[in-house]
Amino acid sequence: MEWHTMLQPPACTTFIGKKGWGGYTWNRSLFSDPEAFAESLAERGLKLSLNYHPDNGIDVCQSAHGPLARALGLDASSTATIVDLNQNATSAVYASAYFDLVIRPIHADWAWTDSPQVR
Repeated sequence: MEWHTMLQPPACTTFIGKKGWGGYTWNRSLFSDPEAFAESLAERGLKLSLNYHPDNGIDVCQSAHGPLARALGLDASSTATIVDLNQNATSAVYASAYFDLVIRPIHADWAWTDSPQVR
């Protein structure tokens, strides 16, 4: 679970450790260059699987918060948490924005991941 950031909103400066599930932004204090890390694993024939769960919403500490808010017609400057996909499963607009702006950047179309592929 530590691959992603776990910061306390709204300031996003305090590490709160394992806050449960959720989080979509690489923890760059542990993985300063996620792309290079993934490539080094692939060069050794290893695959990387990322564990993420749509449970706690996309809070203001997540890099996708602003772009997702704009795509959904919400106030991007708001610190309000955007609910996660499982609570919006009937909204095609939300689902499309979620995969395009939240999930796809994590995967970045890297062939090494054995997490669900997003195309």
